[in-house]
Amino acid sequence: MIIDLGCGGTKHKYPNSICIDRVATKGVDIVHDLNNGIPLENESVDLIYTSHTLEHLNDLVFIMEEIYRVLKKNGKVLIKVPHFSNGIAYGDPSHKMVFSVFTFDNFGYYTTTKFRKKYNTDVDFKIVKKELIFHYGFLNKIFNIFNRFQYQYERYFCWIFPCYEVEFVLKKE
Repeated sequence: MIIDLGCGGTKHKYPNSICIDRVATKGVDIVHDLNNGIPLENESVDLIYTSHTLEHLNDLVFIMEEIYRVLKKNGKVLIKVPHFSNGIAYGDPSHKMVFSVFTFDNFGYYTTTKFRKKYNTDVDFKIVKKELIFHYGFLNKIFNIFNRFQYQYERYFCWIFPCYEVEFVLKKE
């Protein structure tokens, strides 16, 4: 089973997926507010896709726990969120948080005991991929060099060459 969290309708829906969105539009299969969890059984989903949805939710830790709960073992979640250097990250009043290329490290193997205790979570994804995505047309190949130096990019260059979004692939093992 493939789930698209917050697809917004047919136009952006992940292929062959069941869409969960809080607004009943064409292409939405389950109308539900994700702030209240994911209305699916434990370990029932093979793949979750979410694009520019997580920044609209109230509690990232809660939704990541829900994603972890509904994913089967070896299931994956593909996440796209606006990068904090992108003006849209701050410009949309419905955005509740911004994201760094390192945000989801807090839900992976590198998660500190301090974070787990503070948020009382057992989420433990393997981080398969995290990639900065630039929308500079033919210059993308040049800007992709920053994916080799993600820490340095966010520390020194992100306000000079803003990034459009960050893509993540996480796996439940």
